[in-house]
Amino acid sequence: MGEKIYFKSHAGGLGDAILYSTLPERWVREQGCEVYICNPSFRNPGVAPLIWEQNPFVKDIVDGPNTHTMSDNNK
Repeated sequence: MGEKIYFKSHAGGLGDAILYSTLPERWVREQGCEVYICNPSFRNPGVAPLIWEQNPFVKDIVDGPNTHTMSDNNK
């Protein structure tokens, strides 16, 4: 496998998780990366099991430093 990506969304809502849920597939298929969801802080505890734990392109949900963050400040 290629690079390990530790991804964290800038917000913890269901809509944000759904919006970003397709990124792991692109990273895996197009770049051969391993994708981890980093330091999840979801407002609803059901978001992680529904969106990330069932995503076949996500290796694991981990605590640790993120390498990719989606935020309004990243231009």
